[in-house]
Amino acid sequence: MNRAHSPFNPAPLVAMALFCALATADGAETGLSPARLFNAGNANLREGRIGEAILNYERASFMAPNDPDIQANLRLARSKAGLWSGERPLLDRLAHKASLSTWAKAIAVALFCAAASLPLMLLLPRARSLWLTIRVLAAMIAITAGAAMAIAWHDMARAVTIAKESATRVAPAAAAGVAFHLREGETVRLIKSHGDFSLVENRDGRRAWAKRAEVTPIIPR
Repeated sequence: MNRAHSPFNPAPLVAMALFCALATADGAETGLSPARLFNAGNANLREGRIGEAILNYERASFMAPNDPDIQANLRLARSKAGLWSGERPLLDRLAHKASLSTWAKAIAVALFCAAASLPLMLLLPRARSLWLTIRVLAAMIAITAGAAMAIAWHDMARAVTIAKESATRVAPAAAAGVAFHLREGETVRLIKSHGDFSLVENRDGRRAWAKRAEVTPIIPR
């Protein structure tokens, strides 16, 4: 069944939450801690495996979005690969100031406060303005956190090119004509998959089919 046309598929978001939860739960056993991924990225960078280095730094960044060392090495790796290494738009940067689990907790707390204020408004009508203020603040927090999670949802589809060079095709077949080439370490967005190929979109908005083995999702499926 092709899920590309489904309006909402919660599986990727669950995978992302699980990915982050495993990292914070027991990094020593899972090997998914930010420190381990950061060290793996450093080793990849020393060995000249730029694509794998960027992949590990990107994964570490999801778990520890405010770690300056991870961000610095990620920019360094992109620069060495001759890729864009500038800052993300302001909204993206604000959304990545906290992890997915933190934004989810913020929404839960905001909804709890909004729900709790309703019976309190009935029991203590003299403090009605206070309860209304709490509900407005709770709504603002929930909206902000929801927007941040929406950006994270969009990021769920990102993948890194780990091949030295990947020739994308105009159709999901090895014999199809070449559309354009992806450089090692280049980040793309995954649209859908068909057999051994994935439809990807680069930063310029161009779409073509790349071999699935050559582009690795940042958040493991």
